[in-house]
Amino acid sequence: MKRLCPGSLQYAVIRIDPVAMVEHLNDPIATAEAQRLCPKKYLVYLDNALDLPFPTSPWFRFQVSPIGTTLRPEEPARGVTSGMCIPIFPNEDHPAHRPSIRTRKPFPFSHCYHWVDNLTTVRIRRIPELYEDAPAIKVGSLQHIRMEKVFAEDCSRINAFVEARQAEEGVPRLTPRPLSRGSQDSRLSDESSAERDLRAPRCSEPTPEDVHLPTGPQINPCLEDLLHMDIFNIAHDPDVQFLPLVDLWFDLAEHLTEDEIPSPLDFYEERKAIARIILDARERSLVAKAPRWNGALGLISDGVSEEDEGLDDVSMQTDDEDDNGGSEEDEADASAEEEAPLEWKDIPRHPFSPHRIPNELSCSPPSERAWSDPGQRARRIVSM
Repeated sequence: MKRLCPGSLQYAVIRIDPVAMVEHLNDPIATAEAQRLCPKKYLVYLDNALDLPFPTSPWFRFQVSPIGTTLRPEEPARGVTSGMCIPIFPNEDHPAHRPSIRTRKPFPFSHCYHWVDNLTTVRIRRIPELYEDAPAIKVGSLQHIRMEKVFAEDCSRINAFVEARQAEEGVPRLTPRPLSRGSQDSRLSDESSAERDLRAPRCSEPTPEDVHLPTGPQINPCLEDLLHMDIFNIAHDPDVQFLPLVDLWFDLAEHLTEDEIPSPLDFYEERKAIARIILDARERSLVAKAPRWNGALGLISDGVSEEDEGLDDVSMQTDDEDDNGGSEEDEADASAEEEAPLEWKDIPRHPFSPHRIPNELSCSPPSERAWSDPGQRARRIVSM
């Protein structure tokens, strides 16, 4: 079956496109550095989509789980053991003899594992010919639920270990968000904390103008979390440029062999390298462009900017008003509005948007826009 966006609960091969990720920066140095990277193909499990698949979207955000060929790397400081993984049949090797995940079609590799706490967000590129998932290796819903249950138990053990260690060390409990299956990206890489921040509500100190703004009705927390996910592609978040842009294939054996499956840790290293290139490019240029809005594909003509189209719309509207006999008083009011400077307090904020206003419209000083720097939180990716 052909799909605009790949479906969930199936295995695929992905490869990051670093050159496409830096194309919007228009930076020759960044492009050259991206071209020197040699991205690998990775075996992944498509866990769940984060966007509605609009035909105008050039890519779709997806949570995927890179598949390993070994037991889970241990993390003694967090209580993560090598047994916190699940084999994929025909692999049945596990220290605690956990039952294997069974696919609907035979899985072509014999030594693969799902790892706990190993979810990451990528952008899957849209392709004109659509995705044909007939050859895909899929997992049934009951098998997926069983995997979720097993990993939820592992997460509970990790949380209990961390809490016990903090209590033993006398660390004051700050009620951090507990680890849960599917609620956050993997902590296997340095970027995981930054990616969790990308999905968190953005907060900043209130400006003097904000004090006089109406607060509006209270929003149900569940609805607010849903809106922060931005499944409708309403918000224009420049931080998405740090999410890997990947090509995807469903024919596993055609793109990988048994001995070529790389470690998920290699994927996180590639992601970190590309993030460093983007951050360096933004530091070289104060006018580095944000990535194109996801949803604008096909809505804006080639060679015509959004600002130009906005001016054309205004011109057409003015011509129509002249044909209808607009008064001189209306023209004077329109002229006064064009001459008036844009004020921070005059820009409307949508009460449901995770962003107060788009960056390109902001007129406030940088100190009042703690979130305006697209690489602010992503610098944590490459700080270690």
